[in-house]
Amino acid sequence: MILDKIASNKYITIQCHDNPDADTIAAGYGLYLYFSSLGGHHVDLIYSGREKINKMNLNLMIDRLDIPLRYVDEMHYESVGILVTVDSQYGSGNITKLRSNKIAVIDHHQPGPLPDDCLRDIRPTYGSCSTVVWKLLRDKEFPIDHFPFLETALYYGLYNDTTSFYELYQPEDREMHDSLNPDIDLIRVMNNSNLTAHDLELAGLALTRAVVNVKKHFAVLRADHCDTNILGMISDFALQVDCIYTCIVYSERSDVIKFSVRSCVKEIHANELAAFVSHGIGNGGGHLDKAGGTIKNPLECEEYQDQCLVNFFSKKIKEYLGLHNI
Repeated sequence: MILDKIASNKYITIQCHDNPDADTIAAGYGLYLYFSSLGGHHVDLIYSGREKINKMNLNLMIDRLDIPLRYVDEMHYESVGILVTVDSQYGSGNITKLRSNKIAVIDHHQPGPLPDDCLRDIRPTYGSCSTVVWKLLRDKEFPIDHFPFLETALYYGLYNDTTSFYELYQPEDREMHDSLNPDIDLIRVMNNSNLTAHDLELAGLALTRAVVNVKKHFAVLRADHCDTNILGMISDFALQVDCIYTCIVYSERSDVIKFSVRSCVKEIHANELAAFVSHGIGNGGGHLDKAGGTIKNPLECEEYQDQCLVNFFSKKIKEYLGLHNI
């Protein structure tokens, strides 16, 4: 079992993906509590990337549930012992590649390329990484019900990664949902702290910029600099339009372009589209219906420096549709 192999190391670093969301935080917290309970281990829970957490609901989650998550600078950090990535895969585009001699991955996204000697437990059918960790802990007979903060965290992680429980397709997801006893009042407070007034204004402006291809049923939207979670929220909202089956929402940074992909039809896999768009110029991946990625700044990439980014993304979507005869 992967937990036993990880526990054979005295020093264990658990890394959440960059721009953490509720699911990666909850999954990392569960692993942190488990390995800490074994005794004799030095366990660290971290994340890295260009930006620190600034979403109010996530800061509330970390503070109220006493989650010891801390930010590290990749330039000054090297994992001692084993590095465990949660809700992401080592070397993928949404997680900083920290230096480490031993790697383990616990995730629920589609499997990507990993080092041959990397330990892994990847379950892409699960709705959340929180569910993967819950199942691992339950199989080890870890008393999750003795940790009410953990119950609330796992519940909130599942809630966020299954679109408010709308996508509870797997038996394990439903079983975890039914077995947990979370602090519903805190869940409600966190749910109502997702956006700031600035986020609302930013999302509204992005929606007014939507370029919609009615014939091909896709849209491309440009958002001002924002958290990647906001890009996902805008994508989810845009996908509710009757003639939009697929959309990409992007935001320009000083050095890269972040983008979010959504699809509501089985013929178009969001993770494949994200990988197709970023091939050779960045990284992309995720789930069949939700994905994202990063591409180089236009000034650094000859492929699209002379064209509008809206046109670039539109062209890539059309090429993908053409390759799949959609």
